This record gives sequence, structure tokens and C-alpha cells, in this order.
Amino acid sequence: MAPLIVIVPDAASQEHVTNQGRIRLSATVRHVLQITSGDRLYMTAAIGADQLTICPPSVFDEFVKRLQQEATWT
Repeated sequence: MAPLIVIVPDAASQEHVTNQGRIRLSATVRHVLQITSGDRLYMTAAIGADQLTICPPSVFDEFVKRLQQEATWT
């Protein structure tokens, strides 16, 4: 399963949100997250902390699967 990525302001980082609101991720991060162009991502923004957390589809799918298992009554 791929990890979560947290983006925080860093002038030296390739990962950032552009002035147009687009998220720029390096090829290395895209590879680690196992995402390609057009993949949907689940993101949360912590405005006060000035950070963006990105959850790739594989992590979100696993999270939902676990929730469904825990909610199953036997």
C-alpha cells in the first residue's frame, strides 16, 4: 500500500500548489504514491497548519474496505 503525502510550504520542494491551484508532484512522489495522470486523489487541507495531505486511491480503498469490515455485523 502506498503512503500518504503531506505537503507543507518549502521553497526547495518540487511538491507544491501552484498559483492556479494545481498540485505539482514530482515523478518520484507520483511513483511512490503509485498514481498516474488522471487518477483521483483524496485530499485534506489543514489551513491553520498550512499543509495538504494527499491520499492515493490504494490507501483510500483500503481505508474504506476496513471500515466496511468493522461495520459488518455477524
